[in-house]
Amino acid sequence: MRTYYLFIIKKDFWHSYYNNSDILYKTLENLFYMKHGNASYGLSIYHQICDTFNTDIVLNYFQTRKGFVVQKKGKKLLVDNYIDNEKYIIEVRNSCLILLCNKNLPKVLKLLNYYNPRIFICDFIFKDYFWNNKHNSLKKQYN
Repeated sequence: MRTYYLFIIKKDFWHSYYNNSDILYKTLENLFYMKHGNASYGLSIYHQICDTFNTDIVLNYFQTRKGFVVQKKGKKLLVDNYIDNEKYIIEVRNSCLILLCNKNLPKVLKLLNYYNPRIFICDFIFKDYFWNNKHNSLKKQYN
């Protein structure tokens, strides 16, 4: 099972970190593992680097998309994409999207290029990270 964290990177930082993804990953990883006592410092850094997701748009997108069977439980979506034969859970937060799936590169990531081309994806457990944009999606083999 993979757990991907999807962040929208602000345009200025996107230009700076596009070719230095390892530095951006380490910064986000440090924020992820930061102790609660340093939350205000972490939020300050997060807001400098990242934009927030519009949760209403993301929730509406998945609930109205053809080929998807969606069950909503709060801010979590249980999605059965029967066209691409994928099942996953998406937790929609303002700060990030959390995608739990059993595939390395689910096709839903490719769909999110339309939402925003500056999405940076991290798997903090497997220490994996990549940009989710049209240029990278052409190189990657989605399941």
